[in-house]
Amino acid sequence: MSTTPLATASNELQESPLAAAVRRFNAETTSHRIGKHQLPLTEEEVVAAIHCWESPHTHCDGEWTKYAELARTRSFPPGARIYARDTYGCRSCLITVWWIYLDLIVGKGKYAFRIRDQKIDSRKYTDDELARMRGGPSFKDS
Repeated sequence: MSTTPLATASNELQESPLAAAVRRFNAETTSHRIGKHQLPLTEEEVVAAIHCWESPHTHCDGEWTKYAELARTRSFPPGARIYARDTYGCRSCLITVWWIYLDLIVGKGKYAFRIRDQKIDSRKYTDDELARMRGGPSFKDS
């Protein structure tokens, strides 16, 4: 199970164009086991996802304002990050996904906004995975 971000395009030091961050993200995903089969992310998809976000009255003003500014200016601010996750575990299944997120610094923390939500397939957990999730010994440990 992958719980750590995969394929990241981050901007640690200075503002840069959103298009450059999207290109970096796409370059990293071309060899990823899931990402290589997905459509490349586009700058327009990022902006459209932000525009689809509900009105600012239903969210924290700081979060919405930062994302709306990014959509308007198409500038990727310092500390921003685009990344993907490929696995999600639910109660009884392991789901293969291609979830693309955009993190922005808001106040003293980071806020993650999901740009793309692609579910690909699922399978039941193995007995070994279930044992590890319950905190017991896995069958490989016995």
